[in-house]
Amino acid sequence: MKTKYYGDKIVSLEEEGKNSVKLTLDDHSVEEVSKKMYANVVTDEPADLTKLRDLRVQPVVEDVLKVFLDWDIKTSEVEYVQALVIQSLNENMKEADEFLWKKELDQKKISDIDRVLKEKDGAK
Repeated sequence: MKTKYYGDKIVSLEEEGKNSVKLTLDDHSVEEVSKKMYANVVTDEPADLTKLRDLRVQPVVEDVLKVFLDWDIKTSEVEYVQALVIQSLNENMKEADEFLWKKELDQKKISDIDRVLKEKDGAK
């Protein structure tokens, strides 16, 4: 079997799910990537972290530019669209964090961190 790499790490096991592939790497770490991402980032040669980032991000940039073209947005609207995307992402991350921590982030205490870590350790 041909050696496969995720960045500079050898992929020792692949487990295909419905929409993703779970990669177990030679350092025993695990990465789960979408099938679309998998096609771009698992390679026959090792890649440094900069190259891995490029492999991950460049196809996304191409897809975003295709969306801009499909919608034929004005060049003057690109920054506004970018700002709205970032704002939406930040709001969703904040909502997810508050769900995880079970409170608003500015109300998070050290005991909350301890609780989450104990829950994590109990899940093992």
